[in-house]
Amino acid sequence: LSSQRNSSSLGDRFYKFKRGKKNNKVQGMYSRIILRFSICLSICSIVVHGCSKKSAAIEASRYETAAEVTETPTTFGQRKVHYETTTMLDLLLEGKYEDANETTEDDPWRKPKKKTATYVGLINQGATCYLNSALQMLFFIKSLTKSVFQVPLISDDQEKKKDDLGLAFQRIFYKLQFDKDAVSTKEFTKALGWGPSDHMEQQDAVEFLTVFIWKLEDILKNTKVEWDTSKLFEGKLEWYINCLKANCKKKSEETYITVSLDVKGKDNIYESFLYYTQPEQLVGENTYYFDEEYGRQAAEKGYRFKSFPPVLFLQLKRFDYDWDLDRVVKLGSLLEYPVELNLTQFLHSKEQVNDNETAYVLQSVLVYMGNGSAGHYVVYSNPACDGQWFRFDDSSVRQATLQEATEDNYGKGNGTTSSVWDKSTLAYMLVYIQKSGMGEMLKEITLDDIPAALQKRMEAEKVKPAIF
Repeated sequence: LSSQRNSSSLGDRFYKFKRGKKNNKVQGMYSRIILRFSICLSICSIVVHGCSKKSAAIEASRYETAAEVTETPTTFGQRKVHYETTTMLDLLLEGKYEDANETTEDDPWRKPKKKTATYVGLINQGATCYLNSALQMLFFIKSLTKSVFQVPLISDDQEKKKDDLGLAFQRIFYKLQFDKDAVSTKEFTKALGWGPSDHMEQQDAVEFLTVFIWKLEDILKNTKVEWDTSKLFEGKLEWYINCLKANCKKKSEETYITVSLDVKGKDNIYESFLYYTQPEQLVGENTYYFDEEYGRQAAEKGYRFKSFPPVLFLQLKRFDYDWDLDRVVKLGSLLEYPVELNLTQFLHSKEQVNDNETAYVLQSVLVYMGNGSAGHYVVYSNPACDGQWFRFDDSSVRQATLQEATEDNYGKGNGTTSSVWDKSTLAYMLVYIQKSGMGEMLKEITLDDIPAALQKRMEAEKVKPAIF
């Protein structure tokens, strides 16, 4: 027994030593040695990289040694945060260090990437893939980006105010348009009023996109581009109830931004639209109480589309609640979606309808990977709707194929999954652009589209990398 107690493994002693459970003085000495060693390696790295200021900034941020927050991906893409002292030596020992110029596609450290194939990504703050995905999809709607640039700057006495959301949108879109490296979202989330830990809370990307549109609508109020969000994103839907045996009807019109479509038991988008517009029969015990005059009546109720917007957001219902498991599960049902979509048959009134007004081209696919509790979002986008596809995974941007954006994310059956090991990828939202206005909506941004005052403001905000 004595021999066993005295022969504890080096790994066990290092584990206790590293966690600071004993020998604090030695631990402090160890930390100081590692700190100096890290600084020396940082300086050597700067020399190797040609002493460039940019490399110095990158290396200084990556070699931070004082109780920094690091992140590693779990098996389903959701980053897990570790609050502990991490040194460059730790990274070297664990095989996680890599050169700044040798980044890989699936980069666990989410370092800023060089500008790839014309576009740049957004840096993940911890669990902000949903925010990055929503911003990327909105940015590629160029007419919206141009409208945001037209919002007047805040007055001079508030010029230094950092939590102005309108300016935050202008700043993030400006950087996505002109920067050469992945863009930080810290100033943007600060303008949203986020607290210290909000960046670690995952949210639904579709809900967040909708909130963004509402906020942009408020930002554009009382400006010359006030109604641009309504013109771009709002369609009209009619809710109706018709009595089957009496001459009584009800109907009301409402606007919508997204259309939520069922995927379970449907083979493609057209079947989902048919199911959406199919009337529900209210008969038997489920008759409808109309009013005092008609009382309860057998009736049918449903929705019908009065118009479709220039930018059509289709949410696919990929999640359901399993009462047996008492948890949310992901639906892996197969659902095909075309690159070109025509919705003429689903308009209530087809008279004087231009086919181009109901013909759409697929621009973006929001993809979810994970289970019903947590996961990761990426975006496949065809920004100019010219068949050139790109994959946006936070700061990582690369060219992609049509198959990656479509077939690979259709789903593979009618089953559900709640496993934490689930790695399957599924389309969760589709963004279609109306053919009739595609040229104007996607016309590339130039400096002429940005007010001179805003250009001056954005250039003045650029900060040179620090030298140490």
